[in-house]
Formats: sequence, C-alpha cells, structure tokens
Amino acid sequence: MNNKITKKRLGQLLSYDFWAIIALIVAGVVVWSLLFTMFGDSLSEGQKMNVYAYNVNINENEVYDLLKTYDENPYFSYEIRESSFYNFGGYSSSNTIVSQQFTAWSSVGQLDLLFISSDKTIKSGTDAFGEVVYESLASRFAYSFYDLDAMITDALDYCKTYGGYSDDGTVTSWAAESFFRERKKHDNFYRHGLIKPEQEVDRFRLIWKTAKKMQALRQNEEIDIWYVEEVAEPQDTNGEYSFTTKTYGIDLGKLGALGGNTETGKKPFELCTVGKTDANGNSVADGAVLAAFNNRKYQPDLVYESLAFILEVIETYSDL
Repeated sequence: MNNKITKKRLGQLLSYDFWAIIALIVAGVVVWSLLFTMFGDSLSEGQKMNVYAYNVNINENEVYDLLKTYDENPYFSYEIRESSFYNFGGYSSSNTIVSQQFTAWSSVGQLDLLFISSDKTIKSGTDAFGEVVYESLASRFAYSFYDLDAMITDALDYCKTYGGYSDDGTVTSWAAESFFRERKKHDNFYRHGLIKPEQEVDRFRLIWKTAKKMQALRQNEEIDIWYVEEVAEPQDTNGEYSFTTKTYGIDLGKLGALGGNTETGKKPFELCTVGKTDANGNSVADGAVLAAFNNRKYQPDLVYESLAFILEVIETYSDL
C-alpha cells in the first residue's frame, strides 16, 4: 500500500480540508485554554496585593518596597504571591474614565488599598444659603472603604472561628489545619501539596498578631493617626438620616506629625503627599490618607492582608 506523504498529496489534503484543519486547530487551542483555566494554578484576586493612588503625589519606589511578597515581607502571609501598583493620576471633573475603572475594579474585589487626597477641594453643590459646598475625593469613595474598627474585629473573629484561637490568643485546637484542608478541596492553587498546613497556622498567627497590634493602637487615646469620616446613614424609611463617625484608614499627615521613624529616618512625606509644605518650606504628608477596601464578599479569607499593609506603613514611617 502506497501511503507515502508527498508534496502533491499534502497539497491536495490542504486544498480539500484546509478549513477543517483550521477549525481543529482553533478547537484544540480553546480546549487547552479551558483546561488550563479549570485546572491550572491561577491566582485569585486575594492572592494579589493591589495598591492604588488617586490625586496624590506618590513615591512608587517606596510603595514597591512595601509590597515585597511573603518570602521577603514579614507582614504578609504565604497567600500574597503577587503585588501591583497603579496610579489613577490627578482628579479632573471631566475625566469619567477613572470613575468607570474604579467602579469596575471594585465590583470584582480588585482594589485592596488606596492612597487618596482628603482635602475638600471638589465642588459638590450648594447649601441652603447658596454657598458652594466642597467635599474631599476620599469622602466621595468612602462607601467602598472598610471601617478599620470593623476590620480589626472581623480579623480577630476570623481567627477564633477558623483558626482555633481563644480570646486570650491561645490556640486551643487544630482548627487551622482542618480549615486549610477544607479550603484545599475547592482551590486548584493548593492541590500539588506545595503549601503545607503549617503555613496556614503561620497565616492565622500573622492575622492575629496584626489585628491585636492595630487594636492596641486604636485603644490608645494618646494616638491619633486615623482618617475619620462622618457618614450619613438612613435612620428610618421616612428619609431621616443619622451621622456616624467611622475610621477608614490612616491619615499620613497625622502620622508625619509624630516625627517619622528614628531608626531608619523614613517619614510619611517620602511615601505620599498632596504637594504641601510646612512654615519652613519642608514637605509634609498633610491631606494624604491610606484606606482599605471592604472585599470580604470577594475574598473572605484573604482580605485581612490589607490590614497588614496598613500596619506596615505605620511602623515603617513612625516609631509606633
């Protein structure tokens, strides 16, 4: 039987079955892509620490130093495998692209932390006397931020519920390892066994340690480094509102007033400013804040890494 492949026969095959061959190639690529997506070691949004800046002067080198992943950064757990930084640039009332990006990214839990201006420079309307009312860019986006006190409480409760922690911080069971094995069933990232249960124990230990440190800072009445907003909340169905004060992050200007980190010499204005100077012409961080987004809906096990980043900024740029 003569089944030798020749140029003539190959040409005939291509001439008759060209589109079938192309269709098979395309189908093969699609199937391979689907298999890779379903069974590959793709990272979730929670395993990426995404930091953003909007309408501030940000030192990207300082941000990237803060964003070193878990094998270089004692603040993050093994879960943080990638990090990124994106600058939205300066605010413009005519620029609708930023608000569209902001809405789209926050709707999928892609935004973790945001450096943003808290200066009230944006016209938001007029009052009953016809006077122009100004608001800050930070307050405009505050609806997406995670109340810091709630975040701390949620982090501690998370450790108690899934990590086996008691109120005094002792670990009373093997809950962390059991929880890890349960998570492992539903996430391809862990299936090869490269991540060990001991690392999950360390992750809970970091969350607890971070939350307790932040709790101590919040309870110390002598320390005021917080970014606070007065938020209007519906009181009843008749349209009545009550105003609640919430803490959404840290005020870098207040942190800078403490004098910086005496060991490293680092000060908050080296990280982020809005272009202000003090009476002596020195740069200050007044008007810049750092807030975290409430991503519990999208990444309930990984949202507390943002709390670790906030603590890292506090300890890097102050002696607290």
